[in-house]
Amino acid sequence: MKKIATIALVLIFIGAIPISCNLLCGGCGCGDIDVKDFTITSFGLRTTNSLNEDIDTMKAYPFDAVYKMLDVTEMEFVARHAHTNNLFINTVSACSPVESKATEHFQEIEILASSYIALADENDHIGAGENITDRFEIAYSYTIDFKSIDSFIKDMADIHYNDSYRIRLSKKPFKETHLNLKFSILMTNGKTFEFDNQIMKVN
Repeated sequence: MKKIATIALVLIFIGAIPISCNLLCGGCGCGDIDVKDFTITSFGLRTTNSLNEDIDTMKAYPFDAVYKMLDVTEMEFVARHAHTNNLFINTVSACSPVESKATEHFQEIEILASSYIALADENDHIGAGENITDRFEIAYSYTIDFKSIDSFIKDMADIHYNDSYRIRLSKKPFKETHLNLKFSILMTNGKTFEFDNQIMKVN
């Protein structure tokens, strides 16, 4: 009898025998629970290294090792939605947490030069106010899978509170360059967040 009970417990553990998640957890991602969504009220933009540590913007760094780190810093909960799972599921997924997510997404991230620069070569003239978004790339802070900003926004999933995004120059400049930038972030709900005088010194 003990042998049969042991085998049954093992089968339940590996999910071969389905059981209701409500028997295993209450309000942990299964059953009837309320999940709060939120709207973003503030972003932060920091200058960091590859370890996500803040760095001195007056020092020059390799172009692919200095980032503008975009973080969600403030939010407001705006709605609740019920998450219901009345089906039988295995124990592997029975207690997965349900994450809150933003009700909006990125619509556009725009990067403008605030002063004259030359990037690719000395004839690559970029004037103040010129849109240079296509000179940058972006990735989640925990990956090195960088994409063009337009492609990233097109392919990205929901925004969660702990999400951070690394933005860096996509190509090495022909010489050490002091970048003074303006970032403009437009959301799908019409909100715009702007960051002036964003400094990056790259080589």
